[in-house]
Parts: sequence; structure tokens; C-alpha cells
Amino acid sequence: METHHQTIKAELYPNPLKNNEGTFKAQTITYQTLGIRDICNSLCNKPGTGIDPDTLEYHVRLFLEEMGELLTNGYAVNTGYFTAGATIKGSFNSKNENFEPEKHGVTFKFTQGALLRKKAEETRAEILHVESANYGIQKRKGHLFMF
Repeated sequence: METHHQTIKAELYPNPLKNNEGTFKAQTITYQTLGIRDICNSLCNKPGTGIDPDTLEYHVRLFLEEMGELLTNGYAVNTGYFTAGATIKGSFNSKNENFEPEKHGVTFKFTQGALLRKKAEETRAEILHVESANYGIQKRKGHLFMF
């Protein structure tokens, strides 16, 4: 049985890492950053879904708000697509030291879940062989691009 693969596009750039001279790194081409509304519209525009984008967006936002609240209450989350949990930054000088916002911070770590790993296994890359002698990082419209 043949599996249908999604395809992303990428370009090769000289590998800037030490001891890797003459090798290249692939940089995926990101066409656009999509928000919740864009994703809801994409799904709702598919034939046979019969879902209103406004209703879907409302429920997705409710889900994300609840997820955020649960994360800030110390729960870990596993959606299948990603796992998430709170971590505390900074070091403590003793076992009795308390959390100090000026010295410590709370962040959230997101890790790829099993469903997204499966999708990654089924995704292929089309390498666009663009010749470029110059490479670097450029910021356009709030996004970083390697060139």
C-alpha cells in the first residue's frame, strides 16, 4: 500500500557549524505564519466539513484558554500533537529559598507528541537547489529568515 506524503520545500545553505566546512543545512521555506482563525478557515473550507469558522474558532480559543489555566495550575498537558508543562527558571541558593519573580521565572515547555511525530515520519522535503554565495539572517515583517 502506498502512503500519501505531505511535502515541504527547503533550500540548502552552507553549514556554519565548526568542523562542518563543505556541508550544507536545509532550511524549510515558511510561506506564512497561520493563526487560529486561518487554521479554522482552512478546515471549514474543506468539502463536507459543515462547520462554521466562527463557531470553531470560539471553541478552539476556549480549549486553549482552559489549557493555559491548567498549565498555570501545575498540570501537564498531552494533546497527542504536543505535550506541555511548566518549568521554573533560575537557581535557588538554599533549600529554604522562596520563588522571587526578580530572580526566577516560569516558562512553558512544549514538546512534539506522538501524533505529530507520526506526521513528521510521513512528510518529505523537496530540496530547492538555489545557488547563493551569501547567507545570513534577515528580519522581514516580524519573521526571521535565513538566506
